[in-house]
Amino acid sequence: CFGKWHLGPPAEVTRHGFDATGSVDVGPGSGPPSDPMHARAIATQAAAFIEHRGDGPWFCYVPMHSVHVPLEARQELISKEEARAASLPAALDGNFVPFTLAYTAMRLPLIAQWLRAAHDDKEHRAFALRYVYGIIGAQLLWLIALAFPMPVRIGVWVLALTADLLTPVWATRVAPVRAFHAGHIAERYGLFTLIVLGETILAVSIGARDVIAAGSLDLVTITLCAAALITAFASWWLYFDTLGREALERHRRAAFIWGYGHALLYASIAAIGAGVQAQVENPSAPGSGWFTAVPTALVLLSLAWLQQSANVKARSALLLSGLALALLVIAAIGHSSPAIIAVASTSLAVIAVAAETLRARVD
Repeated sequence: CFGKWHLGPPAEVTRHGFDATGSVDVGPGSGPPSDPMHARAIATQAAAFIEHRGDGPWFCYVPMHSVHVPLEARQELISKEEARAASLPAALDGNFVPFTLAYTAMRLPLIAQWLRAAHDDKEHRAFALRYVYGIIGAQLLWLIALAFPMPVRIGVWVLALTADLLTPVWATRVAPVRAFHAGHIAERYGLFTLIVLGETILAVSIGARDVIAAGSLDLVTITLCAAALITAFASWWLYFDTLGREALERHRRAAFIWGYGHALLYASIAAIGAGVQAQVENPSAPGSGWFTAVPTALVLLSLAWLQQSANVKARSALLLSGLALALLVIAAIGHSSPAIIAVASTSLAVIAVAAETLRARVD
């Protein structure tokens, strides 16, 4: 065991079946400035243990301190992130040179990792090299775009993004077997879904905070915020209860539909929070009811599309599409009342959760 230890005094580590230990008697943030969380020390100790074992069997448990407070990092890493963050305000002001250079520098280690994979894994060499070529090509387009004025620059950016999106499709064509772990991919997408849902809840919270600070909290605001939170929870349930990872294991086409299809889903979930925040700040704005109706309908439609095209679940897709259409009809009829539309959005999302749960039990 190398790293943090919570099962009694550090001296008792060997009583729990571990033959070798390291950095179990130190706390997070107690290391030197070059390694405040002992991450390098722990990794070095674990690597040395593995190398010492050679080709024989071994088990190595490595829990890092880095997940705990105090949240610290090496100054060199902090400086790099500060430089990247500093490029964003300049980009918003129309100067894209710092952002483009920072983005290119950020992706250089990724190219190095793919080159390392191509060198060490002969079986997947062609696969890894295609990633190298694709990333280099995309980054060259980002740099070339700086030489053009608007709107030509936007067109070059679109080409760069297209190159990035098509690189995985191009690379997998030469992979001898499936080159990714379906469980890991599904987990990463699920974690990002939670992040987007969290951003939605944060947007709702900020809107409510501003209204409360202004002393204008009323029943409409409470209804809008409560409905948005319930819709976010329903979206969470629908996502994790319906999509799964079957498409990732079926074939490459289904896997890419599943992966890229998340773009619309993420945008729709994030738009719910932004819509509620705009409603709360100005509930009497013309057409404000559409601010949440359209994103919620798009969440249902994107899930329906993924269910049909990736998971081949026609009944689920039909149900979700029908509920999305019903929501849009209700919004068209009662567009002057955002509170009524918010309640309708939440009700239909909850109906979708109940129906999908029952369908899963029947199946």
